[in-house]
Amino acid sequence: PVAWVDAVRADVPWKAAVGPPLHPAMGGGFRLYFNEVTVTRFDVGTGPEAMATADGEETRWTFAVYGTVGHMF
Repeated sequence: PVAWVDAVRADVPWKAAVGPPLHPAMGGGFRLYFNEVTVTRFDVGTGPEAMATADGEETRWTFAVYGTVGHMF
């Protein structure tokens, strides 16, 4: 099992993104190692996302599920 936290700067190439400069995220999952270079991973995470609205700005919490089979990184 793993737990993780992350922060990323996300912009559209031609303009700055709405909201704070860093967007945090958090979640957990598991890893299954088959040998030195191959791993299966499954993660579930969430984080706040600033949305521009007609009334200004509001925050919604997004939810994502991610899985891979392949190399460690």
